[in-house]
Amino acid sequence: DVIQSNQPDGLKVAVAYQRSDVNQLGVAAGKLNSNIGGITVGVDRQTESFGKVGIVGGYSYNGMSAGGEVNNTSNAFQLGIFNSGTIFDANYVGMVVYGSASNKLQRNLTDSYFSGTAITANESLSSNSNVSWYGVQGKVALPLTNIAKPLSAFAQLGVLGYRAGAFNETGTATSGGGTPISALAGLNVAGLNYTAIPFVLGASYDLMEKQSGKANAPLTFSVGVLGNLSAKQNLVASTQNQTIYSFDLPVAQTSYVSGLVKLKVNEMDVGSGFKLAGVLQAVIGGAYNSYQGNLQLLKSF
Repeated sequence: DVIQSNQPDGLKVAVAYQRSDVNQLGVAAGKLNSNIGGITVGVDRQTESFGKVGIVGGYSYNGMSAGGEVNNTSNAFQLGIFNSGTIFDANYVGMVVYGSASNKLQRNLTDSYFSGTAITANESLSSNSNVSWYGVQGKVALPLTNIAKPLSAFAQLGVLGYRAGAFNETGTATSGGGTPISALAGLNVAGLNYTAIPFVLGASYDLMEKQSGKANAPLTFSVGVLGNLSAKQNLVASTQNQTIYSFDLPVAQTSYVSGLVKLKVNEMDVGSGFKLAGVLQAVIGGAYNSYQGNLQLLKSF
């Protein structure tokens, strides 16, 4: 949104908050609740020969929980260089990006095992891990004026390399009677390098007329498909008490195709130079179902 802003050239700042409730298909833990907040800062300038060029960077915080069993916090940074403009009748934007994130995971569980007698253990396990990514992303939108003036088709494609570092869980445990015992359910997780190829194909319709000189209409409705063309990826984990036993943890957002429905508010003027933007979005089918909304406050200096 900072890149495709209607605001004039110069410094742009966006502050955003998002809450999501996700039902992952085939995952016993069920619903995940996520709260994300962040800030993005961009600087751009319109050129005669190369369209709009600029640089954009951001920080985000993600807190995720699944009941009292799982809590994850993440701090992420991303930096990108972009170019946008028009070729013939098509609008385009392309970007080179690099980012990294540090994650802290806490798992609380109750398990049972047999050691002469049946024992129930309450375990608290924690880990720290890091992920980095880099690559290119691009989007092209073509107005379909021969069908309807406010209708356009769009395509978005990216090629991103991901590197996830290996990590080991550490923890404490108590028996059902409160006696300290050794934690047995901790995991060792191997690192993973892979290439993701995310894409989006769809059509958008302007529900409100675009103002002269503006890049986006105030309100748009979009439908389409999104997914990832990369092969299915899995993290390999092994239990610390039985290292010969290992299993796969699927990476949800690889090798899938889902439906997309989105309603977007594009920079509504709320006074004092501030613009309000927001989106309601549903992703249905494929690897997961996701329903989310966010609200952004934009300011140009």
